[in-house]
Amino acid sequence: MEAVVETLFAELMVLGFIGLISFSVSKSGVLKTLSRQVYNCEKDKEEGGGRQLLDEYDECLDKVSEAFETLHMMLFLTMVLFLCQVLLFVFLGLREQGRWRRAEKKARIRNPNDPSESLAVAEYRELRDSRRGGDGVVVKPNHWNPCEYFVWSEWWESRYAWTYSRMRSNFISPPYDTKAAQLPTNFAYHHYLAERMGVMVAEIVEVPISTWVGLEVMLCCFLFVLVAIKEDIQSLIFIWLGIEYVLLLVYVYLWKKLLWIKSMLGGHGLFLSLIHI
Repeated sequence: MEAVVETLFAELMVLGFIGLISFSVSKSGVLKTLSRQVYNCEKDKEEGGGRQLLDEYDECLDKVSEAFETLHMMLFLTMVLFLCQVLLFVFLGLREQGRWRRAEKKARIRNPNDPSESLAVAEYRELRDSRRGGDGVVVKPNHWNPCEYFVWSEWWESRYAWTYSRMRSNFISPPYDTKAAQLPTNFAYHHYLAERMGVMVAEIVEVPISTWVGLEVMLCCFLFVLVAIKEDIQSLIFIWLGIEYVLLLVYVYLWKKLLWIKSMLGGHGLFLSLIHI
């Protein structure tokens, strides 16, 4: 996960640079000039006949500055959520690497009774035979039943090791003709997966500076929309509903994509050739 950590520090540097620019702009006086033009502070002062209080005039000049400060805090909150998400990815990645390491060990050890199969395959077959009923149907543990939690955990880990063993076997010895060099039987498949996972997660975590700038512009536009509608609750509800439906469509698209990727990771149909499921 070294690539993920390096990407994280790079993103923090970019966000720090954006924060420095935001701070410089807020202290330069540009925002007060913009607020004077947008909210017509001078016109209101003239129409008031000089009776407008100084603090009200200053409050009018600080409207854009306050909006920009709110925008800055929203960007900071996004950075905190991004940091928490990356740390969660690192934690889950390290946990998954531990499972790969244990599964690799079982995939390399051969079954003493049948050297043609690995220990992971033998354990999963024995576990399935122990839960096979008289009619030949395998009764799987119910993960919703608290009393069967440990049984289900054992079942899941055994199946995970079996799946890993089959993936490793198909990777080292492809079921199709290939011109690539043959990999050794002691190939460290878990190290390969860990390296690839680090690269892929780093690409997911990496956010270009254009994306951060676009996010700030989007937050700025959304903030000005909120200022424009003032206390119009109905418009605010429509805006939130529109955002939620857009996110729902994006979620459905990503879910369909993940299901397609999962269907492609079947080892060309050879996962089920060992055991009839």
